[in-house]
Amino acid sequence: MNNLFLEKLAKAQTEEERSWIVTESFLLTLSPELAAAVWAAVVPHWFNAEILAALRPELLSTSSQLYTELQALPFVEEFPGRGHNVHDLTRNLMLKHLRQERRDEFITLSQRAAEYFGSTNEQPETQIEWLYHLIVVDREWKGSELWDLAQNWNNNFRVAELESLITTLLEQIAAEQVDNTLVIAEVYYWGGKAKFQVYRAKEALERYEVGLAFYCDIGD
Repeated sequence: MNNLFLEKLAKAQTEEERSWIVTESFLLTLSPELAAAVWAAVVPHWFNAEILAALRPELLSTSSQLYTELQALPFVEEFPGRGHNVHDLTRNLMLKHLRQERRDEFITLSQRAAEYFGSTNEQPETQIEWLYHLIVVDREWKGSELWDLAQNWNNNFRVAELESLITTLLEQIAAEQVDNTLVIAEVYYWGGKAKFQVYRAKEALERYEVGLAFYCDIGD
């Protein structure tokens, strides 16, 4: 370890700062291509060679090899049935940095992710992932995609899928990545519906109340 690295660690005030210093130091040891693949891999909840190619088209010819190399990294783990993922601690640290310090890159990767998952959204998990990225990048979105999907799942008592959808979208809202007030209101509205379906009235009411506050903001 070099003195600069140790000095940074010593000056870190929080565990998150220390974790980021370690993560950043490790990323700097990777080839530029592999590092670019890692940054792309943290944007979706899971990735494989095809997803990497969609998010980094400039690395299309090496996406399979990079996918293999990613699997050897200490913070990458198997995502059963779908490929692999960057584990939560590292993913959250890198996403925070990407959103704050490399904003243009984050938007570009999110846009590509929305396009990719939007073209393959036949399964519930890919439909959820599509909306997860879409609510960040589509500034003109009126929420019809969310409404149609949530209403379909709610009407067919597919509560697990509906709750998974809401939980996933709330990640972007909690990270302050959603500017569309109508979309935020509808996420909380359908979140209330999901809780009501499983007779959790108190939690349903809490979500309805948050949603109503956002609907009122639209009216103002």
